[in-house]
Amino acid sequence: MARIVVGADLCAGSWAVIRLVDGRFDAGTVLPSLAEVATSFGSDASVITVDIPLSYPAPGTKGRVCEREGRKLLGPRRSSMFDTYPEAVLAAENHAAANALAQATIGCGISQQSYALGAGIKEAIALSERDPRLHETHPELVFLRLGGAMAYKKSWTGFRQRLNALDAAGVKLPVEFPEMDKAAMDDVLDAAAAALAADQIALGTGNRLPTQVTEPAIWY
Repeated sequence: MARIVVGADLCAGSWAVIRLVDGRFDAGTVLPSLAEVATSFGSDASVITVDIPLSYPAPGTKGRVCEREGRKLLGPRRSSMFDTYPEAVLAAENHAAANALAQATIGCGISQQSYALGAGIKEAIALSERDPRLHETHPELVFLRLGGAMAYKKSWTGFRQRLNALDAAGVKLPVEFPEMDKAAMDDVLDAAAAALAADQIALGTGNRLPTQVTEPAIWY
């Protein structure tokens, strides 16, 4: 039986997704919802990895253990991993309300960018509770595992480093790829990296942070 996995990266309100079959590129597209990723594009997948939090920290707490450990590993690229905010903060009716609640409960504000992730996080967590195939990943951790420290992903050097790392891992993205034209180039690379993490999980060789199975994990 073929080993089918999918990686998904949130991009401008949609999801860039890449499917691998037996560790090799099979297809990619951009879909409006994570539910469509799971039920249509990834219907035959054994593992689906998403570059978005699949758990909230405890009320009154900013960030999770997996994020703190991930930043330690990332070193110079640590700023690419954000802390997740509590559910109540992300569920506030607008950014001003979320910022006020964050200030009152955890002692710091929340950026517009972090608040904007709230809807996607809510969607992903709800789906993960119904679909055990979903696992959380972080592409920068995957690229670190593949090729060590790399330049900023939106730079030409960083883009080429990541593309070369994917090629070396056996994931050769097509030169002509109109299905992904609605996604930014780095989102396509991130979706492919997520798919590689999914393949490692499917093989039983995935790396996770933290190692304690009682804690929510980021797989890479």
